Amino acid sequence: VVVDGTKTVLGRKAGAGVNEFTFKLTGEGKELTAKTDAQGNFRFEPLEYTFEDYKKKTEYFYTVSEVEGTDANIIYTKATYTVKVTLSDNGNGKITATKTITSPAGAENITFVNTYNAENSLPLSAKKLVTGNTTVNKTFMFELTGDGISAPIVVPTTNGGVAVFPERQYSLDDLAGAESKTYDYQIRELTKEETIARVNGATADEYDGYEFDSTVHRIHVVVSNTTSNGVLDVDCTVDGVSVSDVSNAVTFTNDYTANGTTSIDGNKVLTGRDLEEDEFTFILYDEDGEEIARQTNGEDGTFSFGLGEFTQENIGETYTYTVKEYIPENETD
Repeated sequence: VVVDGTKTVLGRKAGAGVNEFTFKLTGEGKELTAKTDAQGNFRFEPLEYTFEDYKKKTEYFYTVSEVEGTDANIIYTKATYTVKVTLSDNGNGKITATKTITSPAGAENITFVNTYNAENSLPLSAKKLVTGNTTVNKTFMFELTGDGISAPIVVPTTNGGVAVFPERQYSLDDLAGAESKTYDYQIRELTKEETIARVNGATADEYDGYEFDSTVHRIHVVVSNTTSNGVLDVDCTVDGVSVSDVSNAVTFTNDYTANGTTSIDGNKVLTGRDLEEDEFTFILYDEDGEEIARQTNGEDGTFSFGLGEFTQENIGETYTYTVKEYIPENETD
């Protein structure tokens, strides 16, 4: 009599491979092994009986089970089958062996079912670039929302201006038997006001000069199960463009501008009588001796030359000015 069975792998594109799964039959002093063929079937060597076996007893019992494999992506079944072989003498000098499955109750065939699992993950991050300032030395905040995210995930930038979100995890169960499943995510930069509210100790002055990026980047993900290696396929597009490495594909750019003004201030002192407003005139010269501006004193003797606005383009430059009091002709100091 031949004891045989079939192997099924749920969730995997490929069925059981040749010699991929091993089964054993034990009992009545026997221990046999069998492996799957290309169709997922297996069969043990025939069980043979003699007249001496028949004289000993007419019923023989065996246990069939699967030998647990080493594929971490497969959950191996713990099921066992009990096979009873009944011997009878048909009177013509031959012993007839009849096979029945006694456990599990009602089973007509031996079928072992394993469950296949596949997983993968998606790294998501946002990179901050600042024009006008090569060093990102402020903390910026970014928000991730989308399918499967119950509440917005907000993370700050770290050194280098990169905000790293927790990886999105996918498993075969997420596909629920479908060929693929899609996910859509959105990443945005928090506004200046939102950032200040979340960054510990931050003040509005710290972010003066920064124009925040209002772009919302959209990530479309297709998760599919096309292989049998335990790894799901994860294909992404960012803002409609296919990318192979989404971890570096989301970039936000802020414009940074810095400017400032200064003045050269002075004071006129007159002894012997009260000073009159606009009584004296002062001249501002550049480093080449060219006159730039004139100012007169106030009632309190003060005067001031506004030097205009300086921008980032002026950084590193040095400017030299000279202030002199204007002395009318035919007068002396």
